[in-house]
Amino acid sequence: MKHLIFLSLLVCLGVTTTSAQAGSPSLRLYGNWCGPGNAMNSAAPIDPLDNACRQHDVCYAQNGFGKCGCDIGFMRQLRALPYPTPQIQSHARAMYDALAVTPCDNPLGWAEKQSLMWTDIATDTLNGRGSPLDVPLRWMKMLSLSTPTTNP
Repeated sequence: MKHLIFLSLLVCLGVTTTSAQAGSPSLRLYGNWCGPGNAMNSAAPIDPLDNACRQHDVCYAQNGFGKCGCDIGFMRQLRALPYPTPQIQSHARAMYDALAVTPCDNPLGWAEKQSLMWTDIATDTLNGRGSPLDVPLRWMKMLSLSTPTTNP
């Protein structure tokens, strides 16, 4: 089970590269911009969540792949966005949680990402809105709804 969760995390997060190579696989987690391999495409974002994914990709393109500052900014955006449906909120939270446990360029930044996630998990648990076990469940649900694609 640990291996399945770890593999799911790697696929789910799959931190995007600054440019998608022709013929390379990608995984569309949501909209036109969310997911590995969807960076710097020409499609318009479909909503504020997709736009936040786009801004994260642009941040990587401007500052370098795996920059903690880009990830933390994206996580803070995801925390602040209003979500029109529980399904969209669940997708955003799955991306948020996966990004939080993915290493970035600075150990202190990575610690900050994890602190954000664990604070939210603790708050959800204390308020009866969820438990730590919801994290892998969100990842599995998001992956089951994602669309594997190949970049043109």
